[in-house]
Amino acid sequence: MEDLRRMAVFHAVVEANGFSSAARRLGMTKSAVSKHVALLEEGLGVRLLHRTTRSMRLTDAGRAFDESCARLVAAADDARAAVGKHKAEPLGTLRLAAPVAFETQTSLALAAFLERHPGLRAEAVFEDRKSDLVAEGFDVAIRAGSLAPSSLVARKLLEIPFHLCGSQSYLRRNGTPRSPRDLASHDFIVFSLFPDPGRLVFTRGGRRTTVRVPGRIRSNSFAAIQTMVRGGVGLAAVPSYFSHEDERAGRVEVVLPGWTLPPGPIHILYPPGAQLMPKVRLFVDHLVQWFSDSARPWQAQAS
Repeated sequence: MEDLRRMAVFHAVVEANGFSSAARRLGMTKSAVSKHVALLEEGLGVRLLHRTTRSMRLTDAGRAFDESCARLVAAADDARAAVGKHKAEPLGTLRLAAPVAFETQTSLALAAFLERHPGLRAEAVFEDRKSDLVAEGFDVAIRAGSLAPSSLVARKLLEIPFHLCGSQSYLRRNGTPRSPRDLASHDFIVFSLFPDPGRLVFTRGGRRTTVRVPGRIRSNSFAAIQTMVRGGVGLAAVPSYFSHEDERAGRVEVVLPGWTLPPGPIHILYPPGAQLMPKVRLFVDHLVQWFSDSARPWQAQAS
C-alpha cells in the first residue's frame, strides 16, 4: 500500500512539473514529497527523475513508469467515484421478504421504487415463514404482529385495525350479537397463528372485556378467513385490510361496532448498519410513505 501511495505522489510531481507545486497540491511538505520519490527510486533500483536546483526531467524509465502510475491514479479516481455514486444512488439488488398477505401492496410499492431508481434490481420473496434476514441475505423484511427480541432494527410501518365481521346471511340465521358475552353461542373462524386463537379482547369507553370464542374453523390465512366470512360460515376478527372491500360493498357487516379490538402492528426490519446503504434507507422511507397513503381507505373504516 505504501508503494501505491508513493506512485501517486510521483505522478503528482510529474503532472505539477515540480516538487513544490506537487507538495501544495497534495497538502504535503516539499521534503516529504521528495522522500517519497527517493524511496520509490530506491525500491525500484532505478532513477526516475533527473533533478537539479533549477529543473527536473523524467528519465526514460521514469516516463514509462509514470504511464503506469497515471493508469493507477485514474483507476483510484474511478473507484472513489463509484463509491460516491453508491452512497448517493441505490444500486445493486434489493432483497425483500414479506408475508403473502401484503403481496399486492408491497409489489406495487416495489414497482414504484424501481421505476424511480433504474439502476436498482430487486428480488421479492412472499411467504409467511419468518426468514432469517442475515443468514438468508435479505436487506429488508415486513413482519406482522408483535416482534420477538432480536438484533434487527425495527421501524413501525403502521397499525391495522381489526374488525369483527359476519355476513348478512350468517347474521340472519344466527342473530346479531349485542355484546361480547353473546359471542359464545356463535360459530367462529380463527387465525391459527395467533398465540391464543380463541381469545378476543374488546375495549369500549375504557372498559376492557376478554372473551373466549369457539373456533369452528382454524386457518393460517386471513384471505381465506375473509372468504369464509363472506360465504356465511361464521364470524371472524380480521384485519380491516382484508375486510374493507366487503364492508364497503355490503357483503359483510362489522359486528359490535361500538367495541374496539387491538390493532395489528406491522414493522419493517433490517439488519444493523443496513440503513447506511441507500437502497435500504430510501426503500424503507418509501415503504412508510406508500403504506401511509394506501392505508387510508381501509383504516378509515375503523373510525
